[in-house]
Amino acid sequence: MLSQLAKTFYPVINLLPERGAMKLKVLLQILFRDYAFMVPVFPMSQNFREGVPEDVEAALPGIDPESLAQIQEFLRRIRMDLMLEDAGISRDSLLVRRSFLENELIVIPPPFGALRKARRKYKVIGNIESLIYQHGLSLLSPAVKEYVKGKIFIDAGASNGSCSIPLMEYAPSKIIAFEPFPATAEEYQQNMKRHGFTDKEFEVCVKALGDKAENLNYDPENIKLSTEGTTPVEVTTLDLFFENRQELQIGFIKADLEGFGLAMLKGGLETIRRTRPVMGLACYHTPEELFGQYQLLKAELPDYHFSFTSLPPGKGHELTLLAVPAEAE
Repeated sequence: MLSQLAKTFYPVINLLPERGAMKLKVLLQILFRDYAFMVPVFPMSQNFREGVPEDVEAALPGIDPESLAQIQEFLRRIRMDLMLEDAGISRDSLLVRRSFLENELIVIPPPFGALRKARRKYKVIGNIESLIYQHGLSLLSPAVKEYVKGKIFIDAGASNGSCSIPLMEYAPSKIIAFEPFPATAEEYQQNMKRHGFTDKEFEVCVKALGDKAENLNYDPENIKLSTEGTTPVEVTTLDLFFENRQELQIGFIKADLEGFGLAMLKGGLETIRRTRPVMGLACYHTPEELFGQYQLLKAELPDYHFSFTSLPPGKGHELTLLAVPAEAE
């Protein structure tokens, strides 16, 4: 009866301010379902069953203590998630779970009010890492933000434009977006044009970025590109794309590529060395991406400064590698 009463008042709850509505929904879960508050589920945890070095600090030579602490906390939560799964503890006992209230997923991001305001401001559905932090660029110094101004920005894994739209506030000369799925690329273009941006201000390449030109398939079940899968995807490299555009200077590269980040860097090293951009690189999908991107860039770009942060800093799932050339600081 209590459960039915909660469902009856569900439409009324949704009329309240979003923050208050979420609190009420969680309260209902506690009252009616003996709700247990535990660690949230990490969607990519399974990818970390193998490949994490025993000595994380040794695998990241030269990394600063604050970055190391962020990585250790990320891996601790991954291990906790895997331990609970191996113990046979149901996901229904976790904080992030399917609710009995219309099967809604209850997730309360820490800067909830800021995210709500950002969605209203930019008029696009997006998450904290894109709308608020622009994959780490917003956390960097005024000098770095001045360094990237007036240059090309790369949005790799552009989705619907939720990162490109706020990135326009940093005054790039142009944003070049890589989005391999035609329907999503079309949505990206529509959102950019709805905000008044013209073809001179952005360009969409309907391809994925990797370490070589090839044709692969997207596997939605495992969220990755491979020779298997259901959706064909054309792959190119940054170096091939800019082969005949070497006069262009890249100021910022944002990349969130579902584990393909290391391949993207390998296929773009010549361009990166030449243009020396600031980079915000997602590294939470696989151990290879987390450790490999840092190791590669540390070896190839010795005069860069590297740091790791989660988004939101210290709290979020989105572990990100920030790479800044010495002259930008």
